[in-house]
Amino acid sequence: MINASYIVGLTDGEGCFLVQIRTDCRIVLRFFITQRFDNKELLDKVCQFFKIGYVYRKFQGNQQRKMTFVYEVTKQDD
Repeated sequence: MINASYIVGLTDGEGCFLVQIRTDCRIVLRFFITQRFDNKELLDKVCQFFKIGYVYRKFQGNQQRKMTFVYEVTKQDD
């Protein structure tokens, strides 16, 4: 079962908070957790826990065999 403590640990090991200040002075906030291709179900559970964000597939460079999944939240309203 996914709970807040589990997500804290998962974020500590596999997650990232990103704050980007663009040249036009806009601030972009992102939170994401990355997992191997065979662990998408875990990210779906995290998404259900928060009820925000989305899970998408990401390829490593030009190699389609090196696939990961990412849970990401980008909306500042969330």
